[in-house]
Amino acid sequence: MNIPTITIWSEGQEVYYPEHPDVDIQHEVNKVPYACLSFPDGDPGKPGFILSSQSDFAPGKTLEIKIGTGESDQTTIFKGIIVKHALEASGYASLLSLELKGDCVKMTNTRKSVVHTQGNQETQKEEDVLAQVIEANGLEADLSAQTWSSHEELVQYYSSDWDFLLTRADLYGYWVVATDGKVSVVNPKDVIDANEAKYEVVYGDAGIFNLHLEINAEHQAATINTLAWDAENNDLTEKTQAEDFVAQKPAANAQSDVEGEPADPTALAEAIGNEEETLQSIVPLSVEEQKGWADGKMLKSRLAMLRGSFTLDGNAEIQPLDLVSVTGFNAQFDGNTIISGVRHRLGNDGWYTDIQFGISPDNYTKQNAIEAQNAAGLLPGIQGLQVGVVDAFEEDKQGQFRVRVKIPALGDIVWARLTSPDAGKDNRGMFFRPDEGDEVVVGFMNNDPRQAIILGSVFGAKLPPPHDPDETNAIKGIFSKAGLQLKMDDENKTLELLTSEDQYLKIEDGTVMEMKDTHGNSITMNDKGIVLKSDGDITISASGDVTIEGAKVDVK
Repeated sequence: MNIPTITIWSEGQEVYYPEHPDVDIQHEVNKVPYACLSFPDGDPGKPGFILSSQSDFAPGKTLEIKIGTGESDQTTIFKGIIVKHALEASGYASLLSLELKGDCVKMTNTRKSVVHTQGNQETQKEEDVLAQVIEANGLEADLSAQTWSSHEELVQYYSSDWDFLLTRADLYGYWVVATDGKVSVVNPKDVIDANEAKYEVVYGDAGIFNLHLEINAEHQAATINTLAWDAENNDLTEKTQAEDFVAQKPAANAQSDVEGEPADPTALAEAIGNEEETLQSIVPLSVEEQKGWADGKMLKSRLAMLRGSFTLDGNAEIQPLDLVSVTGFNAQFDGNTIISGVRHRLGNDGWYTDIQFGISPDNYTKQNAIEAQNAAGLLPGIQGLQVGVVDAFEEDKQGQFRVRVKIPALGDIVWARLTSPDAGKDNRGMFFRPDEGDEVVVGFMNNDPRQAIILGSVFGAKLPPPHDPDETNAIKGIFSKAGLQLKMDDENKTLELLTSEDQYLKIEDGTVMEMKDTHGNSITMNDKGIVLKSDGDITISASGDVTIEGAKVDVK
């Protein structure tokens, strides 16, 4: 049994405790380091918890946990902040339980909205932005991953610094590793390609207590491509293909007579019908970001194929990102594998270290609820756009010019603000208020069902458009319920302003301008001149002189 010496330190001083606690320490990539200490404390038959009363164990204090086989060879295996202090008791025992998290926990608690820019620079390097985010929390930043993209601006919307960092790193398949006062962003591919194993695990050795190994084909793809929006050409970009990657390299001490064949992710992908996986964004992405997205997805896919864990004798030297040589199983599992997590468990039965390898194929955003709650959590939110029917006019006493709208999904009527192509100060804007019975599309600000907003109206079989559509799509215009029209004909290049079929102003491109009313009066201007006609009188009146001049003037 491996029974180590454990010491706990607070602000440079060793903390006294009468009995060794049970210790559980977890270091995992893309997660905040965690530790739990359980001390015997208190007596069910007597009042008071002595250890719980010590100031060193108060929430918010920083503790350092050291471990070793003697006082002279102590190694720090965890340092973090006490985030939870709890007392537990039963009829026979009582405990003080402390939960600690690494100091990068400072990055996880506060949501913020920031538009990250670099002064007057047109673009900024993403690694510079992320380094500033880390350092703003009093931590050292180490972004050794080499490939990043540049941005005009990088927007962090109402998210914690930790979620913002993890989301951007996850895009490229990078791993975030937090240690004492330092946050590193590492490309696991660089570690794997170096192929320098620090430890060896051989099946059959006495030092392996538990193991679990698996090969999972479900998330493998033979090829991975990405598509984005090309704003210049108003179309999707060409596919960007990911570079394939081998997640497990042969071990230096690999046996030549090992049974079986190494797992082939491409063959597994084809076996489940996933020859090609395409990721698509409907927004423009830079070439670097689109390629990074493809490569990152491929990296996660390959690292998710082989997953598992070993339980070994306690070892404080093993760290996430170390490469371990695994042999003695078969060709599917033998090889050098990168460690994604380390867990130390210490108790009366000894000290054990669990090493984990492999990762989830899912994005960080899928694994974690990082977005803000609908309606800010003030009440149950409403998702997506809704169909509404305008109700009878009612004056808005709040002066917001809102419209009463029946929402069938709600089974009731709500107030909704009205959007416009233009609205602003000085009585400026376009005013098109929908009528009772009109079908409208309604959205909700922040998914709050109290904040309805009309985005526009829709035609349908019951409410057809004022002009029948055809393949030329030449007619555009504004048509009122009283028959007033502003009609544009792109095919004939005419513009008409009509109050009725008999009263209009019509302009034909380059040929004729005509104005006519219902009293038989008209003005026509064309290449031959101007013609004024009237079924009644024509009166010309001026406060000054009237001059009529021409090459020939006929008065009849």
